[in-house]
Amino acid sequence: MAVTAVELVWNVKGTPPHASPTVLTQIARQLATESELAHAAVRLERAACKLLGITDVVMAWIDWPNRVAWTSSGRLSAQTEELVLQVAGSGHREVLGGAVIEPIGRAPARAALALRRPSGQRFGSDECTAIATLAQAIAPTIDRLIGRP
Repeated sequence: MAVTAVELVWNVKGTPPHASPTVLTQIARQLATESELAHAAVRLERAACKLLGITDVVMAWIDWPNRVAWTSSGRLSAQTEELVLQVAGSGHREVLGGAVIEPIGRAPARAALALRRPSGQRFGSDECTAIATLAQAIAPTIDRLIGRP
């Protein structure tokens, strides 16, 4: 299994019940069964939407030699791609209004998760903690799948 030590001590203070350690571990374990990156991305996007009650999530993986960010549906827009590359390269989350870009793995990350709430709504700190914990838990699986030809 690609689930790491993240699941050993998951006492995430303030995490909403729907984003409990058990739920986050379950998502990571289900994702670890995937054998294709695009399918894993779609599965992760659906799980994150359900987890946070949102409709706009995309996982992007990075082709660092060409500085391109890809998704299951193709290349990101230039503006979004630049932001994802910046976040993945730095390894630090970016919060812009109702949007969160979270690196998946350590810098330079090979992927990032972009989530957006409807206009005027923002993610709470507990939700950002759950997003970061999930991203850390799935990083080994995503790295494994990116490494496949």
